[in-house]
Amino acid sequence: MWFAIRLVCLSLFFICSVSTFALAENEELSEVDIQVLEAAIDDYRFSDFKAAIDKLLPLHQAYPANKAITETLGRSYEESAQTENALALYQEWLATIGNDHADETRFAWMGMANSLIKLQKQNSAISSLKQWVTYHPDDSVASTMYGSLLFQSHDYRASAQVWDGVLNQPQASASDKSAAHYFKALLAYMEGDMDAQQFHASECLKAEAEGAYAVSAKQLMTARPARKLGLNASLALEEYFTSNVELLPDFKAPSPGKKKSDTSTTTTLSLTYNFQRDLTLGYIFSGDFHAKRNDLDLAYHSLFGLWVNGEWFISPKYEYAQLGRVYLFQGGGADVGWTSEELRLSYGWRYKVFNKNYLATDLRMLGGYSNRLDVSNTWKIEGTGVETAARLNISDESTKGNATYAKSDSYRQVGAGAGVRWNYDRYQLGGDADYYFRKYREPLPGAFGPARDDSHPQISGNITWAPDLPLPTTFTLKAGWQKNKSNDTTKSYSEWRTGLSVNLMW
Repeated sequence: MWFAIRLVCLSLFFICSVSTFALAENEELSEVDIQVLEAAIDDYRFSDFKAAIDKLLPLHQAYPANKAITETLGRSYEESAQTENALALYQEWLATIGNDHADETRFAWMGMANSLIKLQKQNSAISSLKQWVTYHPDDSVASTMYGSLLFQSHDYRASAQVWDGVLNQPQASASDKSAAHYFKALLAYMEGDMDAQQFHASECLKAEAEGAYAVSAKQLMTARPARKLGLNASLALEEYFTSNVELLPDFKAPSPGKKKSDTSTTTTLSLTYNFQRDLTLGYIFSGDFHAKRNDLDLAYHSLFGLWVNGEWFISPKYEYAQLGRVYLFQGGGADVGWTSEELRLSYGWRYKVFNKNYLATDLRMLGGYSNRLDVSNTWKIEGTGVETAARLNISDESTKGNATYAKSDSYRQVGAGAGVRWNYDRYQLGGDADYYFRKYREPLPGAFGPARDDSHPQISGNITWAPDLPLPTTFTLKAGWQKNKSNDTTKSYSEWRTGLSVNLMW
């Protein structure tokens, strides 16, 4: 699907034939120079670009404003991979003629944009094409090139406006209309409008059944949008066995003599309503329910919003939690971040207020705030179905402590991890390894020795199967191990668990 997008910008510039060159200014040249120019044009046509450049450079120095000389020299530079020379030539020529936007200057504006794309100066290319398209909105080839760049830079609204303009141009070619419908289908897919997605994918194929976008358009005819407009719901149920259910050392004291192994059920319900313009409102419930240790049942509720603007997002949240069916804490905050196809950066801030009457050790009874920075990057190995990821997180939590100890549970934490996924047909095999180090700021009052510090490795693996069912459904078999090693032995623990989960979406 994405291969066609990468091709379009570099190919559109050469759609127009170069078999004719405007020689309207030849009256300025001597008879000898005209013959040299015509010989250079022949060299270009027969792909002898070095010979063409050698002939044209002296002519360009003598006639810097001549269109035919500049056009032939610029194209020769481009074809011989002298992109920087081509860019400098086009910019110099346009400056010489006062950055005119007349029809006969099209080659320079398009050549400049094409050179900027090759030099990976996408924003400058967008600016160049915007100037040209503003004066020539009926130039469907330039508009297609412009819309493709806007899409790649994640300016989706501006891109959609360009495609609407292309489709409203009576003189637009079948290739241009095919591109416009394809990108409209892709935008609809991203927004979750499946009706528009299928309509534009169908129109893309009608415009060019075997065109550059045909294969991708056929995929879009049946692809399920990742984000569907309107009400969406998902339900996940996981049944798992754990060797140690007491994994809440900061919320609950260990219970000597009680069984630590348990069979548990995790239930996660997600309800979201997706609006147009990248706005989502939602509710999430997640509950951990244990067969033996009901005092450790943990229920979590969250209300959230999500607004996406191109590569940026912001998500305010409200959270409420219960432990053993008793109110534990409530709070709120927000996540803000930036994403690209491979890289994701996010910062989260939370403030929590804990139950002042909850009888448990180290409980942050008076609340506090936390900051967390996450960085992750993914890489896909083309043609293998393998995707790898690396991540880094930094956390800082400050609390007011409880009624007895002030700030003894404030800490800083640094973590890192890596993961790998292999996709084959309807199966996915995955594995993850993570490690964090946590340093507490102050020892408990009256305690001997340094403040508490923890190290925490964790590994996990899973196999997921996604059968072809009316509702999107996945089954996942999981296994994992984790260990917390602390200089405070009461805070050290380890656990391994295995489980089976099913996830349904509708």
